[in-house]
Amino acid sequence: MFIDKSLLSEMQKVSKSLAVLVIDEQRYTTEMIGTMAPGDPKRTNFTPIKDVYSAQQKVLMLAQKYNCPIFLIKMDYDIPVGRVSYDEVKISDDVYATKVALRALLPINTITINKHTCNSFIGTGLFEILSSQYQNCGVENLVVMGWESNLCVPATIGIALEILRDKVKVAKGEGAADYAMTVLTCQAILNGRTAQWGDIYDGIRFYSHL
Repeated sequence: MFIDKSLLSEMQKVSKSLAVLVIDEQRYTTEMIGTMAPGDPKRTNFTPIKDVYSAQQKVLMLAQKYNCPIFLIKMDYDIPVGRVSYDEVKISDDVYATKVALRALLPINTITINKHTCNSFIGTGLFEILSSQYQNCGVENLVVMGWESNLCVPATIGIALEILRDKVKVAKGEGAADYAMTVLTCQAILNGRTAQWGDIYDGIRFYSHL
């Protein structure tokens, strides 16, 4: 559902039942866009990365102000043999490490979740963590931001994606909407192309501006 209101204002209203998911904000996303020529069709409608970071920073600062739990969701690509997590991989030799600019904004108690597919809930235990560790504060609302606006973000929300990426159709899996959570987001905090799903799903509150 498209809502002509401010996301930050809504976050303040539901701060006691709010958590934030930061999805796939690793260095490879920046480098992927950076290699595209200005006229490349794949680059069409991409939000400037610097603008997205500025918006994400405001969301993270507000979440920390109200002590909302923040989750860093990372795609678990081929981690080198002998390394068991991203935390053991040096930024200098791993393009899949969280971007330095964003990592500096995350509080020390940020919980890292490694996923193996587009949907952050599949095979990660994310729902169990949300429903158990934070049951006292009752997480009912999720701010979802990150990469990519028409792939991993809607997959995590629980939207069936009628798109092809690398010739693989991304099917609908159990996402936030299936767990009766209200999703809050807006284009300003999404990396990638203009979202194609923001105004057609009632279970999602897609705000017009930050």
